[in-house]
Amino acid sequence: MESKAIDVVLFADRLEGTEKHYGVLFENGFILCFCCGGYIDPEDYIIIEYCDWDKVDETLRRKKMEDIYKEVYLDQYCKNCIYEKTAEKDKPCYECLNNPVNLYSHKPVNFEKK
Repeated sequence: MESKAIDVVLFADRLEGTEKHYGVLFENGFILCFCCGGYIDPEDYIIIEYCDWDKVDETLRRKKMEDIYKEVYLDQYCKNCIYEKTAEKDKPCYECLNNPVNLYSHKPVNFEKK
């Protein structure tokens, strides 16, 4: 992706409900999420606050171990995934079902938006 970073933001991912994340907002509208390292599409987030780096650094230092691993919300993500019709025993769904927790994110490991 070739786009200039313009701000640090606190945002909510529409697919995760009330979960809040920090990320970098780019000129093209995408956000690079600090939690999962993924790009969030412009229609999939709500910006809560524009931040500076000091606030983000302080927040990341306060993170607890239990905040790092998150339960995967299959009920919210599978219905919006391109693999929704794939059998549970087949790849990539099998991999998602065998990873009920994820590092920093509620998103399944192989989720790809429709």
